[in-house]
Amino acid sequence: MEKKHTVLLVGLVVLQLFTLARLSSLQQEMGNRFQQVQNLVVGLDGSVSGIYGNVERMLREEASLLDSSRTTFGELDPAGYTVPATVEAVPKEYSEGMEAFLQAGEARSPMVRSGTVFTGTVEVPVFETVDIQVVLREGESFRSETVEAHLSLKEKFLLQFNGGMEHASTTGSKGGKYLLEGNLHLSITGGAGNGVRSLALVQEVDGRETGRETVDPTEFLGRQVELEMELGQGQSFVFLVEAVDSYGLLYRHRVHAYDAGGEEAGTSRYKWGEEGTTILDQEGNVLHPKGLQE
Repeated sequence: MEKKHTVLLVGLVVLQLFTLARLSSLQQEMGNRFQQVQNLVVGLDGSVSGIYGNVERMLREEASLLDSSRTTFGELDPAGYTVPATVEAVPKEYSEGMEAFLQAGEARSPMVRSGTVFTGTVEVPVFETVDIQVVLREGESFRSETVEAHLSLKEKFLLQFNGGMEHASTTGSKGGKYLLEGNLHLSITGGAGNGVRSLALVQEVDGRETGRETVDPTEFLGRQVELEMELGQGQSFVFLVEAVDSYGLLYRHRVHAYDAGGEEAGTSRYKWGEEGTTILDQEGNVLHPKGLQE
């Protein structure tokens, strides 16, 4: 009897192991099928997106007034802070007497026809975002098409600042001694034909310069910062990088600011990227951002 029980128990164990193995196999197969379905869905989404993209492109091409267009840019004019943009455009349909001109913001320039190609140059302000349009005139009828949308040449021709203060810690209160510690990591890239001519680290309290360190722009990568000063209640401290580019433009890039506060405790303010950069001409006039006075 005991032997029969043993055989039965072994049989049950084997059956259970077989069942578990089968369940594991089914689970793996279901997982594979689910993955296949997901791949099919992703592929279908990609195909649908591709179809929509092709249809949208075809509709744009069909509605376009131009068969082709090409835009090239010249060099920055430091006197007027503009860049010449030359556009070559071929209308889909040409009729005798058709005229064309370029429009970029408030600037307008006529285009000259050679065969079926219209060519023109318009001055684009480097501190503004504009659309460049080709305007076709046939008698009293005017039709236009944008060849450059939301064009901003600032990044292409002017200095760009990336980075700021990292791991900055500040100690301060309603007034008295203030300490700033941290790492300054900043990269400055130049635009076409532009570069950093001079560089300095500047400290200001209430807009008045209290410290300046000239830095070799070819060696400036980053450094540890430790600044200590006395601030009265309500006073503000700003730590910034000043750079002069090849055109003589002055860039004031704020990397850290601190308000000593009045009745409340002091607060730190950090500036990263373009929102912390002011650009001035050689006479001290603010060119960017518009409407700001230093």
